[in-house]
Formats: sequence, C-alpha cells, structure tokens
Amino acid sequence: VDYLADLKEQDPAAYEQETAFILPHFNRLLIAEGMMYLAGEMGLVAQSDDLGKTWQKFEPFYRGSFFAVDQTSDNQLIVAGLRGNAFIGNAQQV
Repeated sequence: VDYLADLKEQDPAAYEQETAFILPHFNRLLIAEGMMYLAGEMGLVAQSDDLGKTWQKFEPFYRGSFFAVDQTSDNQLIVAGLRGNAFIGNAQQV
C-alpha cells in the first residue's frame, strides 16, 4: 500500500494504470440476513441489499487488503486484513 501511495505522488498516470490493473479485486463474499458483503483489496468493503445488483462501498477506513468478512450473532460486521488488523461495528461503522 505504501508503494501505491508513493506512486500516486510521484507518477499519477502510472498510479491510475496500476490501480486499474489490481482493482476491483474481491477476496471474500458473505451472505447474511438478506445482505451481501464484499471484502477486498485496498480497504474495499461493500454491501448489497438487492442480491448484488447494486453495491454501496463503505467509506474507506483502512488502506490494506481485507481477506475475511463475517457477522456476529448480534449482527455486528467483522472485517480482517493484513498484519492482524481487524475491525468490528455495524454496517455503517466498520
């Protein structure tokens, strides 16, 4: 991720090419309680309430990759990524 931040600053055109190549990249899909959640590269977390026809991205809160998404028994969403980073909250807070 630091590589991309440096590239964005030093060569914006190359940054656009690089991110277009790697995005979107999804690592995990969760279907729970009538919702679908995606976790992916560069902090991507998104949700769909219409079986994936449309997606709403969460506001970015982490620049690394997410590899897991799950829901707790009290409907909290957990996303986990690189180096032990994990976040928990409701769909609006994660």
